[in-house]
Amino acid sequence: MNLINDASDIGAIIGAGQRADTLQELTRLTNQVQSHLELATHLHQQEQARKELLFQITKELDRIESVYRENPAQGYYDTLMVGDILRVLDTSDFSELDWKTTCSTATERYTALANHGQTVISEKHRRAAIEAYGQTQETDRKRRAATARKYALARQERKRKEKTIVLVTVSCAIVGFLVFLVVIVWHSL
Repeated sequence: MNLINDASDIGAIIGAGQRADTLQELTRLTNQVQSHLELATHLHQQEQARKELLFQITKELDRIESVYRENPAQGYYDTLMVGDILRVLDTSDFSELDWKTTCSTATERYTALANHGQTVISEKHRRAAIEAYGQTQETDRKRRAATARKYALARQERKRKEKTIVLVTVSCAIVGFLVFLVVIVWHSL
């Protein structure tokens, strides 16, 4: 009877080990599914943001077409600005055929507007638009550089404060230790 109980205990232990392995495997699979869902959600959010950007670009291209009729130089400048934004998108960014088509159409419209600006407006106005575009790009570059400098200075200041805190803490510990030694020496006299 003891052997039977021992054997059943061993069987229970083996069964428990197998259940634990199964539970660990299920936990691992659950974690994988969770990771895949999070990735899918992230990718879906990115695609939604790209769709919104493409929608806004399409509206902007409509506006630029009307601006060209009134002020070709401004239309050309706006076309250059939209081109910077449109360059971040590609048909491979979209999973649905209609959005791929919309992206392709927007790229073709942009190209047509840029070519139109190069042929319709005078060289003087085209250079003025390109110069204004360059100034805008330079201003944006300076703004980004200033922001980067600001963050670098803040990082340096934070590190300086951390070093100061460490120095003060070490100094306090040393002073405390010296006071402790003085008290010990005082009591030993």
